[in-house]
Amino acid sequence: MLKRSRFIPSNYFIALMILICAAGCGGGGGSNSLDQTPIARPPTVTLTSSTEVIELGESFTLNWSAVSSTSCQASVDWDGNRGNSGAQSVSPSSVGTYRYVLTCSNSDGNTLKEVSVEVIDSDTLFRVKVIDGYIDGANVFVDFNWNLRQDDDEPSAVNDGEGNYSFPKNGGEFSAINDVSFECARNRIQVAEVPVGAVDQDRGIVEEAFTMFYVPGGLSLSSGNTEALSGDMINISPFTGLFLDIVSEEKTRLGIEAIELADGCASEANLLAENVISSVKSFVQNLESNYGITLEELYEDYLASDNAQRATKAEKIVNFLKAADGVKQTIITRHSNNLPDGYSPYVGLSKSAFDRLFSDQELKILEVSVGLYFDGAPDAESWYPSETLQATELKLLESGQIVDFSCSTDDLESCSVLNPDYENIVNSLKSYVSYSGFKNETILPGITITSQIREEIDSSALDSVRCDSTAQLIYDEPLAVCEAIGCPSKAEYQVQINHNIGFSYPDRCDQINESFLYAFIDEKHSWAQPNADENSREILSIQYSLSLDSDVYPSPPVDFLGSDVKEIDHQNVYEFIKSLFVEMDEAAIAVYALLLKENEFLNLARTTFDESGSEKARFDYIVSGDASSCREQTWDSEEGWTVEQLTEGATAFAACAEFIKGFSP
Repeated sequence: MLKRSRFIPSNYFIALMILICAAGCGGGGGSNSLDQTPIARPPTVTLTSSTEVIELGESFTLNWSAVSSTSCQASVDWDGNRGNSGAQSVSPSSVGTYRYVLTCSNSDGNTLKEVSVEVIDSDTLFRVKVIDGYIDGANVFVDFNWNLRQDDDEPSAVNDGEGNYSFPKNGGEFSAINDVSFECARNRIQVAEVPVGAVDQDRGIVEEAFTMFYVPGGLSLSSGNTEALSGDMINISPFTGLFLDIVSEEKTRLGIEAIELADGCASEANLLAENVISSVKSFVQNLESNYGITLEELYEDYLASDNAQRATKAEKIVNFLKAADGVKQTIITRHSNNLPDGYSPYVGLSKSAFDRLFSDQELKILEVSVGLYFDGAPDAESWYPSETLQATELKLLESGQIVDFSCSTDDLESCSVLNPDYENIVNSLKSYVSYSGFKNETILPGITITSQIREEIDSSALDSVRCDSTAQLIYDEPLAVCEAIGCPSKAEYQVQINHNIGFSYPDRCDQINESFLYAFIDEKHSWAQPNADENSREILSIQYSLSLDSDVYPSPPVDFLGSDVKEIDHQNVYEFIKSLFVEMDEAAIAVYALLLKENEFLNLARTTFDESGSEKARFDYIVSGDASSCREQTWDSEEGWTVEQLTEGATAFAACAEFIKGFSP
């Protein structure tokens, strides 16, 4: 069969040719892809180092490769021609930061790559630079156990006379701290005490002493001397101590009272570091959104980076830190009977100072935090003083005088200017918490006895001043922990009596607590890593609210502060409170319920904490006479505990039982 040929009209060919020419023919205003200017393609280059930091005497390897390159040239701390790929072992002969630059070329251009390697002294754990101008003659130390003081076995850095300080490590300098490392050290507070007679390379001889802090912000290793953290170098400047409030807040939130120096790199100290760093990063993120200030900029060597504006601001901050000496001396005088020789309270910038520091307003006032943590020398009966003070937002003038926390810069002329005596300091603070008392570890074997008064004033709420004073007699006993998987890494047993009987409050306090007398029994478990329920801590608490004529605890002791603590039969008190422990069992609870008088109650509770140490959940089973209730609560950092579910009456026990009985054995 013959195929039928198709007839294609000639005008179809004409149209097709027009389309082809429109797409690809030259001439007129069109373009021809074959005539376009070729895209320039300089070489593709990679340059890496096998390490960022090495000790002097060790070697590292540089690896490089280049694609489409006709030549490669090494420069700065290496030189010569290089092939398109290769590896070179390098052994620097001295300490310092080395830069390795590789520039590869072809007819289309050049490509430059650079890496840096920090070479450190093999006998040096890390180095510190103290900066206002560079300062020579400071006492620099690492606060491994977060108590903001230099313990006897926390060594001072060696000063090279140029504002550089190094911490030798091979002579046993850090032998008192287990598992010490640079990673641990850089995540701890660094302290630079600048005495009269030290030399500031920009401002001359220091005539007024001051102290600067480095609060860890979680910076990673980076190269270049102007960076916030370069190899083993840490900068301490007026800007790196802006987060002392966060340290106090996190210690309180995590329930950390004291860390042994030997455990300065152990799990509890690491948990505190992780939470401080997380809070610092969150705070600086808000700061960056408002003022464009980054974490790296806060911690950098602003002199090396030639940041004149930052340097001027730093000098102003130091003027305020010097002016704070009057506040320090007042605190020292107040605690002079118990202070260890040479101990000085800390004064650092409060978080609220950020707005003043980084806005355009004139720096007339600066908010500071004040605090101390110390244990004094024991007396003949082994009782030793123990003091803690955490105070925030004291508004300081450059003259060393103070104004009330409510005073505004915009209306400074109408504010009362006060001398920094103790009463004025306490009344001008936004908030403070203090613990003052005595401890003894010899009366009951394995148990620490604490007799103290806790005082708190909080003026943070609008038109409100909340005050609280509590006498506390506490018995702390560490418990042995099992070796099995899932066992807590730390367990503590604590019994205590709290009351506010006989206390009076300042006139300005408008929320006065009613009288109370409590007996507590707490068992606390902590895990280095979260347990099967993803909890880092759990607390089982039994609380009795008592009267002085209680049938549950007849004639409980209330006079135990000061020298009265020596008159207490501590063995009897400890054993009696311990005997009040009751299981989450209806029959056992009913026995104590019959003894409760009007206005007395019994509360059994379990509280859990997440992997960051924040409160997760809490159940309280409360019995008062023949009434009972179960409260299921959740925690909010702004609102505190919120009751999510309240069950009362006959079903209350069942509503709480499973959760409370779930306390890890």
